[in-house]
Amino acid sequence: MQQVAESLKGTAAENRVSYADLIALAGAHAVAICGGPSIDVPVGRVDATGPDPTNRMASEKAGASALIANFADKGLGVQQLVALSGAHTLEAYLQLTSLGAQWANNTV
Repeated sequence: MQQVAESLKGTAAENRVSYADLIALAGAHAVAICGGPSIDVPVGRVDATGPDPTNRMASEKAGASALIANFADKGLGVQQLVALSGAHTLEAYLQLTSLGAQWANNTV
């Protein structure tokens, strides 16, 4: 992420594309390279300046029922839970593999 952010310096995207934007753009790219639809991602998100409030999300050790309840409290269903969990899993996989390095270097 830092390497990609550094590459934006001196371009029109500098100070307009945040780390949060880069995460969203990476997710959209992952969907596309997996055969999914092309997703337009508007930029302009603001990066957080501190940690999220305590208990905003369920613990990483939470079981399925706790995760479903946590998402339901936010108006999200099981389908959104699965989609977001899958996106995080794919992003972690990309960070740990040569595919992630190829994507960062635009060679995929």
